[in-house]
Amino acid sequence: MILIRASRLRRCVLAAVGVPLLAAALTFAGSSPALARPIGECTPLQSFQADLGSGEDDLRGNSEVIISLVTRSRGGVDLAHITGGVPSYEHRLITLDYGSPTIPVDSCDVAGVTVRMISHNGVFETTDNWDLDRFTLKGFDGPSFWGFPLGRTGLSISDQSFPLLHRFTGHDPLWQFLD
Repeated sequence: MILIRASRLRRCVLAAVGVPLLAAALTFAGSSPALARPIGECTPLQSFQADLGSGEDDLRGNSEVIISLVTRSRGGVDLAHITGGVPSYEHRLITLDYGSPTIPVDSCDVAGVTVRMISHNGVFETTDNWDLDRFTLKGFDGPSFWGFPLGRTGLSISDQSFPLLHRFTGHDPLWQFLD
């Protein structure tokens, strides 16, 4: 449970990131991690957009992140193997196709998502550690956004610190977000 001084936090968040992120942060702070429930009618999703945000500890360029969609009928399906890193306090948007456009995933079949980090160490490098501060996955039913967001955000605003979503290490390389 996150304890917050609401009035001071609201002023900081409104000034820094706007009303939509505040609503999402307060919703996520008070709810369970299982946010992958269907929104509206079941819709065939053909592609996704992932937004990965780093905290203080970046994802090195030679490390890899694998984003997998967890479905009730087919189990885990890798959406992308992402390389190139995410610098500290920055985010990266990635568009991901779901298998074949002729075989979409039904939004009601989505049970969650997993994010796995693989550290590919260079010469004189130790295993990479990475602070995942923000993660959002949006589903698309074709050319338009259907409104299927999965996500959580950890915020760092002045002296107010929120927990990270996950700290990836060699001993803890997997984060799950399940319904």
